[in-house]
Formats: sequence, structure tokens, C-alpha cells
Amino acid sequence: MTSPLDSIVVALKREGIIPDVIPSNFTPSLLFSIVYPTGCEVVTGNTLLREETLDEPDIVITPMNLPFANADSTGEGDDLAKEVSYTLVMVDPDVPSRDHPEYRQFRHWLVRIPILPTCTCISPE
Repeated sequence: MTSPLDSIVVALKREGIIPDVIPSNFTPSLLFSIVYPTGCEVVTGNTLLREETLDEPDIVITPMNLPFANADSTGEGDDLAKEVSYTLVMVDPDVPSRDHPEYRQFRHWLVRIPILPTCTCISPE
């Protein structure tokens, strides 16, 4: 069975993002979704119009293989688990189009996203 993270690598390679934008040795550790207030969702390989992406999107992060094993619901515990963060960069590797990528690697925005462990632990008594 293919994991969701393996599927991400396959999609990135299919779209030429690996190795053009991301190095070939890239190993994903989370899933995320980006949805603009217009309802447009960023999906690998889709094209969004400028008018659909003018406002700040909602970003939802789903950590997959993070070192949260020693952290409790208060965030106490493993210092590494409390300090995990990511930098999310939105780039357009082929501006204005794939056929004419005159402005390669155009950076639209860059944001640091801290990933804090959350856990609801209920022990039967």
C-alpha cells in the first residue's frame, strides 16, 4: 500500500517540481492543504487565476512523522517536539507559463509555521 507521503513524492515528480524546485532526496514529513476564501484549493499541478488567490488562504497542517512521542497535552516534554517548525514558500516555477517560463522561481510568499503537539490523553480508571 502507498502512504499519503509517498503519493506526494509521486505527484511532485509527475509535475516536474522534483527535481526542478525541490531536490531529488526530498522526504516529506507532513501533509497540508491550502484553500483560498474563494473556495479554490491548491492541488499539485492545478492552475489558479490571480482573481481567485488575492486574499490570504487558510493553511491546515497535518504532521505525519514528527518527534512528538515525549510531549504531553500541555506541550511539556521533549524540547525537540516543542520546537518543530516549517517554512512554507509559495513559488511559481514557470511564470508566466510552462511553455514560456521567463521568470522562473517567482516567490509569491514565505511564512514560518510552528507545529505544536496537541494530544488528548484519557486514561481509563
